Amino acid sequence: MQDINTVCFGPNFSELGWLLSRWHGYCRLRRFTEFKNLRSIAVDFDWRYPIYSDFIDDFYPLPKWVSELGWEQDCYELVPPDAHPGAVTPNEVYAQILADCQKYYDPKTTWTVRPPRGCNFFIQFKCKQMWKPLEPSENAQVFVNSLLYNVYNDVVLVSARGRKRTPQRNVPEFVWNKLVDMLVQYGFTVVITGTKDSSFLGNKIGRNIINMIPRTGVDGLDILIALMKKAKFSITSQSGPTHISLQCETPAYIVGHEAQRHSIDENYLNTPAMFRTVQNNIYAAITSEKMLEDVLVFNQQLTQSRNIVDLAYKTCYTEDKNIMHNLIYEPPIVFYQIDTDNMRKELANVA
Repeated sequence: MQDINTVCFGPNFSELGWLLSRWHGYCRLRRFTEFKNLRSIAVDFDWRYPIYSDFIDDFYPLPKWVSELGWEQDCYELVPPDAHPGAVTPNEVYAQILADCQKYYDPKTTWTVRPPRGCNFFIQFKCKQMWKPLEPSENAQVFVNSLLYNVYNDVVLVSARGRKRTPQRNVPEFVWNKLVDMLVQYGFTVVITGTKDSSFLGNKIGRNIINMIPRTGVDGLDILIALMKKAKFSITSQSGPTHISLQCETPAYIVGHEAQRHSIDENYLNTPAMFRTVQNNIYAAITSEKMLEDVLVFNQQLTQSRNIVDLAYKTCYTEDKNIMHNLIYEPPIVFYQIDTDNMRKELANVA
């Protein structure tokens, strides 16, 4: 047998939230420990490359036909639209994906690390992970700087989940529409993010509204990360964009039914978060007025915190302001392991 010289993480086609909250932190740790001397590659949907950029040598997209299926992601799986909750990818599809992805590496010299199957919490319960803030590419930063060049007020990112799968977890479209209008009235510039197939605000336009959805493409996630770095905070219902915001260290206002999970347990970088709890499957109970009330309080808290930091700069006569900013905000790499007992209790309460 030939010597192993490569490690392949994947193929992965999980929900974005499962990639962000479990899989990529696990891969990063293994890459920098037991596989530190091997060439590393990852296989995932083409637009997800920024998630792997700091620890992978080469990124390869899933075969084009996988995206063209138009199927939904459920936990670690890719399932047909009519699949029941907790379903797994059909065997013949899973086998074909594995076979097609072997063109990216030599199976004889490659160690493959594949995601668990189904709704599987093994990585979260049993494995340590390594976390660090998500970073955009230089090109994405240049694009976003140009996009926001004439914006002088606070930028807020809004992701209005509108998925066909588990639609009971969608905050209603009219609530998102009214909230955006009220945010603009209060002086914010609102950037709408998401995809045409997963957002209620794909066609929302107006003064001080920047809608990124028509521009979503392969570089969409890269640009979203760059936008997060410019935003004062984000507004989401618990979903993939929630994890992106928290892992960009962008404060997040979150509507959902799992406060402990999203604001504490899976908030690996301790990013400021405000969580508005609604009952599972009754997201329609939230109102635009209540969300705005929360957001204004959250914004005030963030502004007060920023003022405290600015005051600290003025008292540090021996340090340059930029240096002090780095000292205060430079996040360490965090090794994190979930408290199994607490997580199981949380899952039991949700069920």
